[in-house]
Amino acid sequence: MRKLYFLLFTFFAFNLSYGQVIITEIADPNNAANTGRFVEIHNVSSSDVDMTGWELKRWTNGNAEPTASSAIDLSSLANFQSGETAVIGKSGFEEVYGFPPSIVSSSASVDSNGDDQIAVFDSEGNVIDIFGVPGEDGTGTCHEFEDGRVERKATVTSSNSIWNEAEWNVWADSTVNDCTTHVNSPQTAPDDYDPGSWIGASSEISISIITPVNNTILSPGTQSTEISWSTLNPPSGAGVNILVNGAETANVTSPFVLQLQDGTSYDVTVNIDDNGNVVASDNVSFSVGILTQVADITALRADISTNGIGNYYEITGESYVNQTDSYKNRKWIQDSNSSSISGMLIYDEDGIIETTYSIGDAVTGLQGYTAEVYGTLRFIPFSDSGIIVSSGNTIAPRLVSISNLNADPDTYESTLIRIAGSVEFSDADGTTTFSNGSNYEITDGSTDTEGVANSTSVRTEFYGVFNSTIIPSDLQIVVGVAGQYNGAAQVYPRTLSDIEADGCYFKEGFTHNFDVVEEGLVVDAACWSTIDLGDVANTATGQGYWGLFGVVGDINWGIYYTSEAHSDYLISPRFSIVDGSTDGLSFFGYQQNDGYPEPIDVLVFDENLNNFLGTLSEDLIMPAANTDNYIFDLSAYEGEDVRIAFYTDTTNQWAVFIDDFQVTSFSSLGTNTPDQSITFEYFPNPVEDELTLKAQANIDSIEVLNILGQSLISLSPSVMEAKVDMSSLQTGAYFVRLSVQGKIDTFRVLKN
Repeated sequence: MRKLYFLLFTFFAFNLSYGQVIITEIADPNNAANTGRFVEIHNVSSSDVDMTGWELKRWTNGNAEPTASSAIDLSSLANFQSGETAVIGKSGFEEVYGFPPSIVSSSASVDSNGDDQIAVFDSEGNVIDIFGVPGEDGTGTCHEFEDGRVERKATVTSSNSIWNEAEWNVWADSTVNDCTTHVNSPQTAPDDYDPGSWIGASSEISISIITPVNNTILSPGTQSTEISWSTLNPPSGAGVNILVNGAETANVTSPFVLQLQDGTSYDVTVNIDDNGNVVASDNVSFSVGILTQVADITALRADISTNGIGNYYEITGESYVNQTDSYKNRKWIQDSNSSSISGMLIYDEDGIIETTYSIGDAVTGLQGYTAEVYGTLRFIPFSDSGIIVSSGNTIAPRLVSISNLNADPDTYESTLIRIAGSVEFSDADGTTTFSNGSNYEITDGSTDTEGVANSTSVRTEFYGVFNSTIIPSDLQIVVGVAGQYNGAAQVYPRTLSDIEADGCYFKEGFTHNFDVVEEGLVVDAACWSTIDLGDVANTATGQGYWGLFGVVGDINWGIYYTSEAHSDYLISPRFSIVDGSTDGLSFFGYQQNDGYPEPIDVLVFDENLNNFLGTLSEDLIMPAANTDNYIFDLSAYEGEDVRIAFYTDTTNQWAVFIDDFQVTSFSSLGTNTPDQSITFEYFPNPVEDELTLKAQANIDSIEVLNILGQSLISLSPSVMEAKVDMSSLQTGAYFVRLSVQGKIDTFRVLKN
């Protein structure tokens, strides 16, 4: 029996030492996932442990069994001494933390993204110590530590083959309720980690505040919060005192409930008091926010410019939902008013908003605080306060050029946009497909001041929408939510239909006679557009703007006089000019009355209306009641993608009409070409500060107008070369009206 007892004792002692190797820290930094992840273990027993054949393994995706390929051999730790700590880290560990780990490994067990389970196995395959619950995906549980940290509490003195969440302090990027110690506080390497130094391995007396996190701003309306802490090695008989803004309460226990008021800051200190002597201390500061009401997102962004990020707001006006996404419960919203539109991303990773929002919903009363991540403004909700006041609203995308989007992504961020003109995907080759979460360069044919092609990125932000779809090779129209990554503009198409072939781009000849009507719409007019910069259009009388007139079978574009000056453009679809194929233009036109002529200019612009290319005819006066055919040679613009603009700027004249617009070979049209206009040039475009204009005669007047037709700058230089100071104007598009010897030309410039 003695021998039996001796064997039983030996077996017990042997397994006891095995059972004292524990996991003490796991890292998933939010800033260094590829290099800063690690697992720390510690021998809490009084004996050394032979680690030969021991392994570290990981469970993933809720699997019931650990992944075989995840195993990390711990044999190199050899005789793991009592009180010794070992760190298993990735190859870049030393670059982050300043010293090499005990074991370097790229295996999955040291590379957890925060929702896995990790365990230490002995040489017989027994689980000695474990973090998490096998068979349970960690997302949303007390053992989720995504972008955070796991730390074994200092009070733990033995291993546990069944996870006990009360033994762990957990930090993550999300809030999980009903956990002993689980804090929503993403962790940053190296400052938030202490590899190689477990708190339980020290005899030092300490006290650490767990909640609230230092410098936290609590939501307005928070009436109370719990001050919680943990202690290590407190002297026998010692107590804890708490000071709140200097007022002390003695002999308190964790958690201590503190009553709060909006707009108040709190400085909290907890002390371990040993017979009147403070032997350990810790301190945090936090505050309760004040809810600022703003009418819309534009006003919210203006307040941020003054008061900075991190404050709490209620948006009292209507915000339109332009996109929703299940990842982190994201929602993109923008102002409902058309005069000033700003957007914002609602980032609801904690699932605060339970109301289901759909694209086109108008929502009021949204409450949250602001944050900025990678240059993008986020609105973090703290209540489900939004009220859907209407649904199915139409959200028209904002038209923006690539150059303007790149120059000022903040202005367009999180709003629905359409890239002006059509674009090409640089990666398109007929076979390459889109991948989720990737960037794809697009260009619109324009260049910057140094001749470099303007480009931006289409990002496949919304998973499952574009995956394995072939990148289109033809010219495309791109619509999407505008975004940015650290200042670099991006566009996030929401569905496949947000990227579609440009049906209004003509590579071959075409004719538009405007006579066919389908479902109440003139078919040929679909690709035409107008810009009204002069008098206010009267849609009731049809005066003051380019519009469609006539009856089915005899419809044409026209513009009627008003008592105020026109400044109006009728703009054709985009087309390519190819020698011998599309190098000729013809149209029919006539006046309403010879006594009140309505002269027009026939102008050539680039495809995106960024640059004025030339004048085909200036002050063209067509006969009344006798439709004439006008023919123009476009060969000077060979190789260009252009648009034709008909421009009028008269006062109190009568009316003019355009019909049967045709692009074909010039040789097939004949030779009826009106006189060309005088020559002038301007540069640079885009302009930073000063625009230079040169003409062949003295320039009588120069006027700079905004896109609403409002005059901003007016000059009468009477010289052949003039300069216009545009440094005070905001970034955007402007029209410059030039008068030389009684003839007027208008062109468009971009201000950077």
